Amino acid sequence: MRTEHERPRKPATKRFSWQSELLDGEIDAGFAQQREPRRYPFGAFMCDQVGMFFWAHSPEERVALLAYAMPLIVFEDPEENLPITTGILALAPQLIAAKTLHTALQQQVNAILSDQCLEWFGTFDDLAFGSGAYEQAVRISFWESLERDEPKPERAISRRRLTEFGQYLGTYGF
Repeated sequence: MRTEHERPRKPATKRFSWQSELLDGEIDAGFAQQREPRRYPFGAFMCDQVGMFFWAHSPEERVALLAYAMPLIVFEDPEENLPITTGILALAPQLIAAKTLHTALQQQVNAILSDQCLEWFGTFDDLAFGSGAYEQAVRISFWESLERDEPKPERAISRRRLTEFGQYLGTYGF
């Protein structure tokens, strides 16, 4: 029995943590871009006229950001974003399972995104230590930004430089 001072309980609905944050309006594209990539290691690089990395705490949240937050950069009206959101969510199982962005999946996503382009998809460790051409190009750009003449600028980022590298990623593409 409920006393007069008790509040009625809300019905329980199953929501994942990333859904709660997104649907409650606590996360947007700008916020996800400013996150510390060592704490939120699942990332993607989006571009239109400029580019930006954004970071999520899980593959599921990364997909939710692609589906819900990123389209708002182009269209402020959620109704205009519905085809993008629906298209990305249809690819959610593949995007969640993918460790990196293979060409066919990238083409599918970019066909949905209209005015934006998904250029890279992976983890912070991929960028810092990976051997792919994109990862190496980002590391070369990092060393050039420091105006250091590194003998092998494409090499993996040293552990002591990871924080600095993460900060640099916040400005990459602008």
